[in-house]
Amino acid sequence: MESHIGRGTIAQINSGRSKDMFKSMKVLVCAGLVSMGTLAAQAQTAQEILHRAAEKLKESPHLRATVSIHGEGSEMFQNMIPKGQASLLLRQVSTDEDKTEWHVRITGESTTGSPREPDPVKIDYIQTPKSLRWIDDKQQTLFDLPPARAMSAKSTVYSAARLLVPTELIQPEPFKAEFDAEELAVLDNAEVNGVECQVIEVTYPKQTTRPGRGARPYQSVKLFFGKDDSLIRRIERIAGAEMYKMVTVLEFADWKVDPELGDDAFEMEAPEGYKLSQSRPVTVTPTITRSVEGIARPAERETRTEESGERFPPAPDFRFTLASGEEVTRDSLNGSTVVLYFWGTWCLECRDYSPQVSTLAKELAEQSGRVFGLAVREKNPAAVKDLVQTRGYQFELSPDGSSAAQAFGVVMFPTFVVIDPNGGLVGTEAVRRNVSPDEVLSRVKALIAKASPDVKLTPQPEPNYSPDEEIP
Repeated sequence: MESHIGRGTIAQINSGRSKDMFKSMKVLVCAGLVSMGTLAAQAQTAQEILHRAAEKLKESPHLRATVSIHGEGSEMFQNMIPKGQASLLLRQVSTDEDKTEWHVRITGESTTGSPREPDPVKIDYIQTPKSLRWIDDKQQTLFDLPPARAMSAKSTVYSAARLLVPTELIQPEPFKAEFDAEELAVLDNAEVNGVECQVIEVTYPKQTTRPGRGARPYQSVKLFFGKDDSLIRRIERIAGAEMYKMVTVLEFADWKVDPELGDDAFEMEAPEGYKLSQSRPVTVTPTITRSVEGIARPAERETRTEESGERFPPAPDFRFTLASGEEVTRDSLNGSTVVLYFWGTWCLECRDYSPQVSTLAKELAEQSGRVFGLAVREKNPAAVKDLVQTRGYQFELSPDGSSAAQAFGVVMFPTFVVIDPNGGLVGTEAVRRNVSPDEVLSRVKALIAKASPDVKLTPQPEPNYSPDEEIP
């Protein structure tokens, strides 16, 4: 038996479907609008919480607290979580330009979060926008350096101390980066050390969280503010996800607002017998020693490039073997401008750096320079060699550069070391928060120019930084 459906019946069916679809679309649109309204309301509430916290800091020029650092992570990061506790002093200072800058002092003990440095180190560290000072008992040295030069000190004390600095607070405008974040959300209240806190979650813009392209080492942060006093109680910095996830936690307790913090609280003297290491422009006369044959040669304690007048301390003694089998030592590189690129196939940031380092290697090789890619912590050297060949990287590969990394005290990856033709250590640069590969490589090229003024390299895109500024 055949069934016949007339056009009118079909029209009724289609009309019914259209009405149902229209109703569904209305529901979806309404739900979307409600969701957008909820997100907007949450963002506004989060900004109000941040505003109150920022105003609290502005009204409190002197602050004292204790800060502890710990965290949690997936199995592969368990031995990379820093642990420690310290006292924290914060002071706001008005400059001649009517700007506010923060002075920070941290005193205590902590680890660096590096598997190579598992033991806690004693910390006494002072930070201002123009100077970083700290005492390193292992090196028996008081360091007094501009921020841009601190990494070159190769000090575990500096590496541990900088992790305890609450960078979210000590901006010229507190929490400005958080105000400008891509997404703000209000979470349920939580208790931290007996204090009820309002909690917000901040998701930073993608362009500043992509590994190696903005160098902020975490994608989001949770901020816990005391409900009654708006003081920060806890910061959770979240990086990665699932098997690559790591959360670093700073907790603050015993806040004291406006204690007496005079200038002496931010002064530091070297213990007896310790040396002072400063980075200051000085006028020098090159030191020359003479061999038995009476031929002048560079002094063992410093080297000096004839063209620029710069002098540099000698690079530490190091050696490594290239994939080709060539043995490389510090002395074998005399006469060449050298860049050591410490990296790893496991290093996410290095994936953005390696192609540019390859271009630099090709360009420098044409001017009698050499760029070495020293892979570190690799379990399969053959796989590293295959990767470099497959991707056509032009730098000279050492599949195992761990001993050289140890000689230079490398704890962050990637790290660049520049050595002048006389074997002098010109400087180092490492990946850092809020600094792109273009900016880091621009600094590396500036070091190459200091080592060999005659070398001409293609400039990187104009970096946005001050030479003596370190982006925290």
